[in-house]
Amino acid sequence: MTIAIEDIIEQICISCVLMESKTLSGRRLSMIVVDNAVEFMLKAYGDTQLVGKVIKKEEWEKKKESFKQLLDFVFLHGKVSVNAQDVLDYHNLRNGLYHESLPYSIETPKLKDYIGKAQTLLCELFGRKFTEKEWKHRIEKARIGLAAKQKAKLVEFAKVDENHIKFQTEEQHLKDVDAICLTIHGFGVELGRKPTLDELEASLNFSGHSIQPREKLTNQIAQLRARGILNKGEYSLTSNSRNLLKKKFFVPQE
Repeated sequence: MTIAIEDIIEQICISCVLMESKTLSGRRLSMIVVDNAVEFMLKAYGDTQLVGKVIKKEEWEKKKESFKQLLDFVFLHGKVSVNAQDVLDYHNLRNGLYHESLPYSIETPKLKDYIGKAQTLLCELFGRKFTEKEWKHRIEKARIGLAAKQKAKLVEFAKVDENHIKFQTEEQHLKDVDAICLTIHGFGVELGRKPTLDELEASLNFSGHSIQPREKLTNQIAQLRARGILNKGEYSLTSNSRNLLKKKFFVPQE
C-alpha cells in the first residue's frame, strides 16, 4: 500500500507543478492529474479498507465503474470533511477538460481548491498529513524529477523533541557516513543548531540507523574529520561535504 500512497502523493505534487504553468494546457493537465489522484485514492481506500468488511468484492467492482457511486460509498463509510458534491463537480469539470475538443483550461483558484481537497482526503483516508513546508519539499522534488534525470534520494526530517531529530529516506542501503551527515544536517533544518555527541547518537537511533557501540561511532566521526567531511572540534558539515550531500540526497535547506 505504501507504493500506492507514494504514487498518490507524487500525482498531487505533479499537479502543483503543472498548475504553475503559464500555458492553457498546463493548467488543464493539472486538473486531470489531481482528479486522477482523487479517484485513485477512493479506489485504494475501498480496496484496502472496505472490501470484505462492508462490501463484497463483486459489488465493489461494480461501484467502481461509476465515479459518483464510488464517491458516495467511500464518503459514506470514510470519515472525511470534504464535501462530496464539490468533488463530483470538479470531476465533471475534469471530464469536460479531458473529453471536449476545445482546448479550454481552468482558473488557478479552482485548481488550488481541488488540490487542497486532495491533500485533505489523503490525510483523512490514509493518515498522511504533511506541513506546508513538507509539501513544498515534495513538490520541488517532483519538479526536478520532471525536468531532468535526478538520482538524488528524497530525505525528510522531523523534530522528535528539543534535543533530537529523525530522518527518513528512500535510500534502502544507507551507509553510516551518510546517516551521520544527514543527522547533522537535520539538526540544522529542524533545530537550527549543531548536535552534541549524545544527541547525534540518539537521533541516529530514532532514525532506525543505530551505530553501536559508541566507539564505532566516534571512530567514524574521527575518520570523517580527517577526510574533511566534518569540521574539527564540532559536529558540523564542511561546506564541501554539504554540497556533496545535496547532490546525493534531496534534502530541505537549513
